Amino acid sequence: MIIANGTIEAKVKTAGGVDPATGYPLPNTGEGWGEPVPCQWRAVSSDNLGRTVSGNFVLASYSVLIEQGQDTFNDGVARLKDADGNIVADNLSVISSEPLDAVGQIRILLK
Repeated sequence: MIIANGTIEAKVKTAGGVDPATGYPLPNTGEGWGEPVPCQWRAVSSDNLGRTVSGNFVLASYSVLIEQGQDTFNDGVARLKDADGNIVADNLSVISSEPLDAVGQIRILLK
């Protein structure tokens, strides 16, 4: 059982459908966020030392636990929100997804 302290959402592409005149597929119409999945997350590492020409940024990685049977988040991009719905981190890459069969959970590493 997960004691949730937030949610995780996967980035999904919106399909364009099929052009009725030609029968060819239409391009994707955009991207959005999927259904929020309750999770327990924690920062594995976090520092404010990231620098670019335009300024500083935070380097962080997160460990997230979700119940088995949910979307496995094997690849792609995700975002984390806290229990109040505030965005903790956006556009995180999924590094790995590991089933924890003994406890019925999946551990996802994000960076």
